[in-house]
Amino acid sequence: AVMNFRVRPSQRSPRIGQIPWGAEVEIFNRTLQGGLNHWYQVSYEGQVGWIFAPFVGIRNGFINAVPVR
Repeated sequence: AVMNFRVRPSQRSPRIGQIPWGAEVEIFNRTLQGGLNHWYQVSYEGQVGWIFAPFVGIRNGFINAVPVR
């Protein structure tokens, strides 16, 4: 299974590629909707794009320290 990796934080945004489930990414920014994380801006294999936050598990760090964009 894979996760879509997008240009902007929207399902309508063009897809950059796909990230395999279980891959580790670095999170730079996040968006909120209804007080919950909605999208994460991440780096994967040298590219920066957005992934849908509800499908992401956080292993290290404190997600609330990530800037909201």
